[in-house]
Amino acid sequence: MAEVGRQPWVIQDILPTIAAVSQLKSSSVQITFWMFFLIFTGLLIAEIKIMTTSIKKGPSEIDAESVKN
Repeated sequence: MAEVGRQPWVIQDILPTIAAVSQLKSSSVQITFWMFFLIFTGLLIAEIKIMTTSIKKGPSEIDAESVKN
């Protein structure tokens, strides 16, 4: 069975378009999007700070000794 039309999640003769329509409001989708955006932006900033701190600190003496041996 092939998907037809502009709704690829609706399969012909199995799932009608009327059953595939969501009752969500666009504001709910926007709120969810912005929440994910803010959370993942915060995580990205935290990760960048952790990485730059580690890079500035450099390797520890224990790591440097193990490389020499």
